[in-house]
Amino acid sequence: MMVDPHSMNLGVTLAFIKWMTSTEGRTILARNSMIPAGAAVLSDPDLAGGQPS
Repeated sequence: MMVDPHSMNLGVTLAFIKWMTSTEGRTILARNSMIPAGAAVLSDPDLAGGQPS
């Protein structure tokens, strides 16, 4: 992902990216039927129960 280093909101943008790539952010994506970015989230048993095999 590229972020313009001259952005007026650079700190906020980087904080958002950091949060969305965290386990918490990836879990939210997974719970909302979006593909998470990590195997740790995919193997979470709480999420697997609601997904078809």
